[in-house]
Amino acid sequence: MSVTTTLLRAHQATGKTEYLNAAIKAFDAFESEVDQGGVIYTDSEGNPWIEEYIVTTPTHILNGFIWGLWGVLDLYLATNDERAKLLWEKCVGTLTKNLHTFDLGWWSLYDQSGSRWLPMITSRFYHSLHIVQLEITSQLTNEHLFTDVSNRWNSYTSNSIYRSKAFIQKALFKLLKY
Repeated sequence: MSVTTTLLRAHQATGKTEYLNAAIKAFDAFESEVDQGGVIYTDSEGNPWIEEYIVTTPTHILNGFIWGLWGVLDLYLATNDERAKLLWEKCVGTLTKNLHTFDLGWWSLYDQSGSRWLPMITSRFYHSLHIVQLEITSQLTNEHLFTDVSNRWNSYTSNSIYRSKAFIQKALFKLLKY
């Protein structure tokens, strides 16, 4: 859950305006690029990515991007802030255009930081989280691509060979990279 969402939930539960004001203030990070102290990285194609970790080479962590995306939507729904609406729309576009890069054809990637020969695939927990996040994002956007990918990734979990391959590759990644 994003900080923005947490603050908005606190405002809803208590009615205290300081939580709402803090959520609006927290949104400042969503309006700034990573190199300026924010959480947005704009790629060479103009796609904004919400970064979970602020590192020199952006990692594009999928679940963190989606949590952040939901926080942007929460802010828009709570405040009708057009800046949040615009960022929501742009980031949904980023996800739509780039979701295929997280699909190995047998499992999902955790992020985009790994090498081609040993990418950082998800654990079973994060693979399942991605499936649920995409299904919810499909409901929020009415974009069927997210349901299609969610269903495809869910089918990967029922394949024992894919599960075993994912376990072995995740173990290798941890042994060689950590």
